[in-house]
Amino acid sequence: MSMLALLETLATTALAALAIAAGTILVLGLLVGLTVWLSGSRPARAPRRG
Repeated sequence: MSMLALLETLATTALAALAIAAGTILVLGLLVGLTVWLSGSRPARAPRRG
């Protein structure tokens, strides 16, 4: 393998890993936020309907 091909492979792998990590963190953050929101930090027992 030439050096350029090796670097290209490493760059592609790094980008894929970063994309997967970012997606995982985003999904986990949304799940945690939804859980906290539903657990009662913002009570929905008294909806403001005017």
